[in-house]
Amino acid sequence: MKTLKRTIYISIWGIIGSCFLIMTLFHVPAFQGYMGSKTAGLLGDMLGTTVKVGNINPGFLNRLVIDDVLIKDQKGKEMLIIHRLGIRISLWDLLHDKISISSVQVFGAHAK
Repeated sequence: MKTLKRTIYISIWGIIGSCFLIMTLFHVPAFQGYMGSKTAGLLGDMLGTTVKVGNINPGFLNRLVIDDVLIKDQKGKEMLIIHRLGIRISLWDLLHDKISISSVQVFGAHAK
């Protein structure tokens, strides 16, 4: 019985520590830039064009704030520039390997 309590105790603190580590990493500017470049690479591959993303910052709970988004058309001309993008994602769907965006806020967009 003692080993079961100890295992549960270690598991709970392990989960709390992991969440704290992830949230701490998201507040490090180098990690935010790294996540932005990885996201830009994935989006660029999906769209078949050049995409640049500045930083990705965590918002409160299920929100992400993405800064300085640039999407070029297939001829290399600027198509969409967004200075700040706020996204709310469904955490339930994320746990089931789906990405479900429930709302988007766009600030400072220039579309051509």
